[in-house]
Amino acid sequence: MFAGIRRILGNVKVTETVRSTSTYQINSEITIDGIPADVMMKDISKIWKTSRININMFSKIGKNSVTFPSFFAVDMCYMIDHMIQFGNRNVSSRTLNKIRQELIENTWLITTQQEPQRRVDLSKINNMVFRPKDYQQKFFEDYDKLTQQYRLRGYLLAAAAGSGKTYSSLTLAEILNAKRIVVVCPKNALYRVWESSVQSLYKKPPSYWIYDQGVKYKGQRIAIFHYEALKQALDMVKELSSPDTLVILDECHNLNEETSIRTQNFIQLCQRLEARDVLPMSGTPIKALGGESIPLLTLIDPLFSNDAKMRFKKIYGRDGNRGIDILSHRIGIVSYKVEKSQLGLDKPVMKSLPVKIPNGERYTLKEISKEMKAFIDERFDYYKKRRPEDQRFYDECLSLFEQKIKTPSQRNDFSDYKRFVKFIQRVNGDARQAGEEIKWVNRYEKTQIIPSLTKNMVERFKDVKSVIKYVNLKIQGEALGRILGRKRIDCHVEMVPYIDFKGITETTPKKTVVFTSFVDALEKADSHIRSIGLNPITVYGKTNNEMPNSIRLFEKNEDVNPLCATYASLSTAVPLVMADTMIMIDSPFRAYIHEQAISRIHRLGADTQTTIWECKLDTGNEPNISTRSADILQWSQDQVMAIMGTENPFKIEEDSGKLTVSNEDFDIIHEEFWNIAPSTESFIGTQPYQKIMGW
Repeated sequence: MFAGIRRILGNVKVTETVRSTSTYQINSEITIDGIPADVMMKDISKIWKTSRININMFSKIGKNSVTFPSFFAVDMCYMIDHMIQFGNRNVSSRTLNKIRQELIENTWLITTQQEPQRRVDLSKINNMVFRPKDYQQKFFEDYDKLTQQYRLRGYLLAAAAGSGKTYSSLTLAEILNAKRIVVVCPKNALYRVWESSVQSLYKKPPSYWIYDQGVKYKGQRIAIFHYEALKQALDMVKELSSPDTLVILDECHNLNEETSIRTQNFIQLCQRLEARDVLPMSGTPIKALGGESIPLLTLIDPLFSNDAKMRFKKIYGRDGNRGIDILSHRIGIVSYKVEKSQLGLDKPVMKSLPVKIPNGERYTLKEISKEMKAFIDERFDYYKKRRPEDQRFYDECLSLFEQKIKTPSQRNDFSDYKRFVKFIQRVNGDARQAGEEIKWVNRYEKTQIIPSLTKNMVERFKDVKSVIKYVNLKIQGEALGRILGRKRIDCHVEMVPYIDFKGITETTPKKTVVFTSFVDALEKADSHIRSIGLNPITVYGKTNNEMPNSIRLFEKNEDVNPLCATYASLSTAVPLVMADTMIMIDSPFRAYIHEQAISRIHRLGADTQTTIWECKLDTGNEPNISTRSADILQWSQDQVMAIMGTENPFKIEEDSGKLTVSNEDFDIIHEEFWNIAPSTESFIGTQPYQKIMGW
């Protein structure tokens, strides 16, 4: 009643209530009374073209009031500013300005208007060998000011690869007077990047310890762990604990998946250390989806409570197409961005390298389409022949399960399951007609039928149930994985002998790096390059344990050239400024991998022109499979859809040596591994990280 009266009188009231606190999390909420909440919600839905924000951001929506977790205060202010500036709403500017003013004056946002007392001691920069560049100096100042104003435990350094993040992080530790510095980084960066930097960036290097050296930790100021040693780091929390600890996470995009074990281990490490400051760093912090920022916010924002996290995940977790500007604004507040243009480097020269091979027409899209159709026909025959035996086994599994049913409710569910399976079969697994039934059936199989089977039956049942329900979809997944994946490998392997490695390598001021996604192509390149009189060194899964020595040899020995590597092994972390030329046998699917690979040589320390050669199979006017991976993946989906006559329900991604064709609702995941190099965590989604980061 009072909220309605205040609405009539234009008397806006904002209150903030703390519900609970812990060492690492504050659970509080904000209520705004006396506003036309019903009208404002309609405006928000109309402007951002989604109901997802209203449904998930607000815990209570009345006619005259709204309540939401305090974490979303920043987003609420942004939305109000947007509505005031761009109009297209029904709530008056006067009311919106009043809400904004009350939010700032009566919630934690008041600290954003205050000038904090300086935490950093900038004179400690003198402990370092180099003076910071202008953008690094500003990062130190912003870190000091904004972490205090927004009550953060840390900040994201979203700086372009090659911009000096290692120097920035160690210098930040100095000016923060950090008594302990815990570094977590990729394994290939332990020595080449971190040990080398500790030894060279300080005028008087501090004591340091590296996990895999095989010696006991004895309280050194800097402790360096690789990702795979996070469990061991957790076991060492007592020894590592210090009142003023800075935790640095290098290449933080590798720990973007909230549910992964190493991400959870890292979060626990920071919490158990009660780290005063956490510094995640990456040139490409968001690879595809807004939900990838959840680990970051969990680490640095105490207001990101479990309730706020659940709501945030529902808004941004799987689809960043709505409210992307709101998320971009939020990430902009908790991060310091350094773009490549700020480094003062000449832009890399990108050159296309057409490669002609004998019988190249085998890799044209026209020929592959024919092969795909033949494969699909063959698979239909294969599954038709084994159908009687598959049906017998499937019926046997259902019979065994039925014998364990005890209650009428369980019997009703089983009856629904059989009825839904018949319907799915009748519509050939068409998700447009049977989408909800498919989800229900797969959930029932996972939670009820499979747990009731013997161990030796489970794997076969998982395979057979897809054949019984929707064999056409199973064949679609196989066609996309096997034909597309194998053809791309074969194409690039056959291109290798016709690439002018010698001409390129011997006509550049510095050395050359060769990249590919495929181990088969890499091994072929190593063999071919040796046969033409060059002395290459190769880095991939089999040789990763020799990487530090390999990189050192590539740098010091004039006769060793080029360096050949897979993207999965060397596209991040390791600087290669001894080279200024790169040959990409194939271009990676993900834009961030492409950018990270180029940044191995196009970075601070590069003093000659960077040139990138991208190899493309030359088949004249006929398009072929060596063109941009993203385009080929889309084409392949369209082809299978046309051949099969059904809508393609699969998500396809090509990342770090494998092609994954999947649909979680259909419980179909088909993976084709192209190499044995260790893969990074993959993320399904197409939203470019540049939009989220505001680049």
